Order: sequence, then C-alpha cells, then structure tokens
Amino acid sequence: MTGRRATARIAPIVAITMDGSAVQVIDRTAQLALALGADPSVVAGSRAEYDAAADRLRAAAASGLQVMVVAAYPAEGFYVAKAPDDPTLTAFADLASGSSTRAAPATTGRP
Repeated sequence: MTGRRATARIAPIVAITMDGSAVQVIDRTAQLALALGADPSVVAGSRAEYDAAADRLRAAAASGLQVMVVAAYPAEGFYVAKAPDDPTLTAFADLASGSSTRAAPATTGRP
C-alpha cells in the first residue's frame, strides 16, 4: 500500500495546484477555504485586502515610478524566479504593467 493510500484510510486528502495565474490560485484557495468551513466574511475581507494592495501597486506604477518584480526568500542559498514561472510574480508584473489581476468573488461549495 502506498503512503498516500495509507494516509487516505485514516484522513481525507485534498490537493490544490499552485500554478496558473495568481487570480486562479487565489480563487481556488478561497473556494477550498469556504468548502472547509472558513467564515465567508473572513475570506471576503482577505480578498478586499488583496484588491486594495493591488490598487496601490497599480497606482504606483501609473505614477511613473518604475516597478520591478523580484523574488527573495529567507532560506539558505540563492534562488531566482522569473515571472512566467510563478503566479505571484506574474501577478505583480501584471499589476505593475496595468493589467488586471482581480480575483473573482469566491463562492461556497467544493473547489
């Protein structure tokens, strides 16, 4: 019996992919949170915080300030990520260029 099957016998397993656009990742994560019983007002509040931060980044980029996207991690070693390979970096790059990355409102139900 595989480790996954053995685990599934004693506890439910859920997987969520973290690829695609940041909007897709945010939406899938919000849907999963709601399906697991998260308070919808907390999910909506978090979404509102994200949208407000996105608006601030868009405004900074529109003001003429040059916005550059980089990744840094507090880990041993040095890691480089490029926007096309990372949903978060892609979202920041899109926001800095004026593209929309607003997530769709989360709905209740299964992800």
